[in-house]
Amino acid sequence: HDLRQPLQAISLLVEVLRERLVGRDVSGLVDKVQASVHALESLFVSLLDISRLDAGAIQPHVQKLSVASVLRLIEANFLPQALAKGLRLEVVHSSAVVLSDPALLERILSNLVSNAVRYTASGRVLVGCRRRKDRLQILVIDTGPGIPPPFQGEIFEEFFQIGNPERDRSKGLGIGLAIVRRTAALLARPLALRSTLGVGSVFSIDVPLARTSVLPPIARAPDEAE
Repeated sequence: HDLRQPLQAISLLVEVLRERLVGRDVSGLVDKVQASVHALESLFVSLLDISRLDAGAIQPHVQKLSVASVLRLIEANFLPQALAKGLRLEVVHSSAVVLSDPALLERILSNLVSNAVRYTASGRVLVGCRRRKDRLQILVIDTGPGIPPPFQGEIFEEFFQIGNPERDRSKGLGIGLAIVRRTAALLARPLALRSTLGVGSVFSIDVPLARTSVLPPIARAPDEAE
C-alpha cells in the first residue's frame, strides 16, 4: 500500500498536467508518461500478489457464485484492450452457479485473459464454459503464436517469458501465469494447458458446480472448446 500511494499520486498529477497543457504539442509525451505509470502500477500489483501468495497471507473464502458475474467483469475490463489491438474478445456467458472464491477466480481469469490479449497479434480471444458432470470447465482460448512444447511447463514459473529477450517491462514481468498457478493451487483446482504452434493456446480451470435446485441450464461451449 505504501509503495502504491506515490504511483497513484503521480498518475493523478499526470492527468492534471494533461488538462493544463491543452493545445500544446506535448500530448504524446504526457501519454507516454501515463503509460509508464500504469505499467509500473501493474507490476507492483503483480509483485504484491505473488508475495502475499508466498507468505500464505491469502485464504480462500469459498461460496456459491454466479459465473455470469465474473464473466461480465472480465468482458468489461478487457474488451477495450482487445479492441485497441484489433482483436475480437468473445465471452460466452453461462448461467452456472459454482463454488469458489469470487476474487480469486476473477484474478485467475483476468491473468489468463490479459496474457492472451497481450500475446495474440490477430484473431480473437474466447472465454467460454462447458459442463463436466459435477464441475464447470472455464476456458480461455486464443489465436496467438502458441507455446513450444518444451516451454509449456516453464511458463508457469516466475519471471519466465517467451519472446521478450530485451526484457521490455511493458510486456510484464513474466509472473502472471505464476500467480495463476499458485492461486489455482490455493483453491485446489486443476489447471490445464493445450497449445499448438501457429494455432493458439487453450488454458482451462475446473470449478465445482454448486448443489442447488434452481441451477439453470448450462450454456454450451463453442465448437472451438471441444
